[in-house]
Amino acid sequence: MNTRESSDSSHQILLDALDEGFVFQDLEGRVVLSNPAASRLLGLSAEVLTGRSPKRPEWDVTFEDGGRDRERFPSIVALRTGKRISDVVMRIEHPDGRDIWLSVTAQPVFDGDANGSQATGVVVSFSDITERRTTEHELRDAERRVRQLLELAQVGIWTIDADGMTTYANDWMAELLGRSAAEMVGIDFFQFMDAEVRAIAERNPAGRQLGHGENSDFKFVRPDGTPVWTIMSTSPILDESAAYFGALVIVTDVTERRHVQADLRDAELDRQRRAAVERHTLEAELLRSQRLESLGRLAAGIAHDFNNVLGVILNYADFVTKRLDPSDPIATDVSEIRRAAERATELTRQLLLFGHSEVLQASVFDLSNAVDEAMPMFRRTLGHVDLVVELPSEPTPVFADRGQIEQVLMNLVLNARDAISARGTVTVRVRRHDQPNAHGNETVELSVTDEGEGMTPEVVDRAFEPFFTTKTRDRGSGLGLASAHGIVVRAGGEIGIETEPGVGTCVSITLPLAETDAEQLPVSNGTAGTEGSSNMVLVVDDEPEVRAVTVRILRENGYRVVEAQSGLDALARLTADAAAAVLILTDVVMPEMSGPDLAHEVHASYPEMKVVLMSGYAYDELGADDSRRAKLLTKPFNEDQLLRAVHGALHAPTAA
Repeated sequence: MNTRESSDSSHQILLDALDEGFVFQDLEGRVVLSNPAASRLLGLSAEVLTGRSPKRPEWDVTFEDGGRDRERFPSIVALRTGKRISDVVMRIEHPDGRDIWLSVTAQPVFDGDANGSQATGVVVSFSDITERRTTEHELRDAERRVRQLLELAQVGIWTIDADGMTTYANDWMAELLGRSAAEMVGIDFFQFMDAEVRAIAERNPAGRQLGHGENSDFKFVRPDGTPVWTIMSTSPILDESAAYFGALVIVTDVTERRHVQADLRDAELDRQRRAAVERHTLEAELLRSQRLESLGRLAAGIAHDFNNVLGVILNYADFVTKRLDPSDPIATDVSEIRRAAERATELTRQLLLFGHSEVLQASVFDLSNAVDEAMPMFRRTLGHVDLVVELPSEPTPVFADRGQIEQVLMNLVLNARDAISARGTVTVRVRRHDQPNAHGNETVELSVTDEGEGMTPEVVDRAFEPFFTTKTRDRGSGLGLASAHGIVVRAGGEIGIETEPGVGTCVSITLPLAETDAEQLPVSNGTAGTEGSSNMVLVVDDEPEVRAVTVRILRENGYRVVEAQSGLDALARLTADAAAAVLILTDVVMPEMSGPDLAHEVHASYPEMKVVLMSGYAYDELGADDSRRAKLLTKPFNEDQLLRAVHGALHAPTAA
């Protein structure tokens, strides 16, 4: 073999090893030579490819702008102009019926150098970018939906970079400052403030780094000089090295409230006027909280589908990364895709926290300590009413969401205060009951007693109905006791009323005592390891893409997996072979039967079965009994989080 033949052979070996398709076309555009990747990408054998020209009717091609002119083929343009044509995006129909997108580059070949030489043909290289385009479109759609959500917020949402320059402001924020959102971008954040605040910031460069999670009063100035008073909450935005990158700013307009307060101070209103203003302020805060709750529900409504999409994107990005050499340029592209998805995940999480739609945080805590710590705040709000607190010396551990139990206590204490027209006493009492309840559990009782007007039997019968209230419209919504009932029942307890007209009312809550805090056992830092070979997991999710990702992770880590597309399908598979599975991994929101309903049915028939619930947002239909027995895995999750959840559930003690 001579040197020329050896070189040609080496070039052919190199072409055959490439993932990118290569073809050589003659001056008529006919394919003379192709590599295996070209056949694989185009779905045509080398024999079929040879002799084909872009002008042949077999090629059904659409360019990125929708054009179909064959004279725009990169190879034809390169031969016509004698110039390299790079990165032309075009869609072709694969022989199997799929539409695939290609990025095509054409390089004319000359006898000598390009200057004055006649082209002898053209080399065309191309790669499949279908998956990348799909991912980019999904991310753009997700970003559009999030931006729409931000524009619906009835608060100002503002982002700035590390230099304090505005990078985004929603329409509500721009309208508050008397500007347009586009006009605000690129302007120094402090330029919108009054001269005194701006001068302080300019003397202290460190003060320009906003974002400490604090609520602060700030005075802005509109272009016409009108002052705008706000409460501003800031959160830092950090880069990958934890360096300050900018800040997210949430702004609430309190200008009118400040004017009212100033008028009250100037007029030296009497105590009754101040009380009326206080009630007005509380009602305004209630309306504001209801608006925020509506925003939170809207965020939660899209979070399930949104987090499913993000979970698929993140995990498939991880799958691709595992198969790429770190030096591969595609690895950088995949890393950018994953980074964008992570930013979208963080933005969704912040919106859910902003709307108070975070997942229920149940834990073991001492009820007496929680009551004792809340008393100073209650004493400041009771006014003409005396407060008496009676707490036991022994511990009173319960398993519930502490924040929600404190909310119930506040509602009951404020109701007791409102029931007393003149002076009187509200008594808050905690005591243990050693006698087991109907379920065989020792209990602890929390009661709130007032010396107020009392209730008639007819009122007691309807007391826990939503929107039922005996108060005037300006003093209550009728949701306090209804909410308390739902929270207590969800925690596995009971709530009741003892009352007599003209004497007073006692509202008592009974919760089961937590024997230990075993429910809070930490999940092992290990993953599935070799345990998967002997453990069968039943994966239940109505979203095929999410189910496929979950199944793939589990199987690649040694678990045996059975799939089900619904709760009813899962029950049918368990009935057919209940001994096969030791753990059920199920989505929460599904048609026909929800995840919690499936967990309830499974535990009724198979008490030893472990269950892990997957959810992208807070879900309120998980019963108190099932909340102890089913673990919760928050979407979107990665491989490590999924394996930790499965491992932790398999090794957690079975709840009684």
